[in-house]
Amino acid sequence: MRGFGESSKPASGYDYASFVKDLAGLMDSLGIRRAVISGHSLGALIAQDFAASHPDRVEALVLTAPQPRTVATAASDPIKAFIQRMEALPSQTASGPEWRAFFATNSPRYFLAQNLAASDVDQFLEQNTRASPAALVQSFRHIFEAPALSGNHPGTKIPTLVVYGTHDIVPFPAIRQLITDHGDSCVAVIERVGHTPPWERPDAWSQVTMAFLARLNEPTARRCR
Repeated sequence: MRGFGESSKPASGYDYASFVKDLAGLMDSLGIRRAVISGHSLGALIAQDFAASHPDRVEALVLTAPQPRTVATAASDPIKAFIQRMEALPSQTASGPEWRAFFATNSPRYFLAQNLAASDVDQFLEQNTRASPAALVQSFRHIFEAPALSGNHPGTKIPTLVVYGTHDIVPFPAIRQLITDHGDSCVAVIERVGHTPPWERPDAWSQVTMAFLARLNEPTARRCR
């Protein structure tokens, strides 16, 4: 996404509407008219917005560790404090020692501890410190400030796989709401993982995802077996 990895890092545009526009533009530039859209965490939120505004371009959704976009997500006091700590860090680059210390302290909460190796922390730090501070702060803040989507938008009619781990930091009621929103949905629970199933148990995540895609043309009851 913009602001992350090797993408350009503008000062603004870290909201759902901009991310959706970027995704549509990427698909256009690659000549992709319609696709399965898979997103994890923030990516799963963006995927829901994309499906709401471009339902004709989405074959199916794979939402991993998601929050529902049909419910406004209020920031708790710990989340507000988390954002304030990010805002107090240097704004020029996220690769300095202050940002690395911040990520080193907070990254373990995304994993189930027994799955977390030192190399995972190093890789997580490497990925996050390549992002721009504007992208990190603004995109995270936007999650808790954006108005909710309509509960009956076109994207809720699209076949959807919801994947979450038994030890995710996302509360189960959020997952239940997402399943309620997407009537044509399947659910896959992966044991012994936290907020990052594709990272912690990639084989298990790939297996449930590929099985869902292989059965897309089946009726829902058969697709979710």
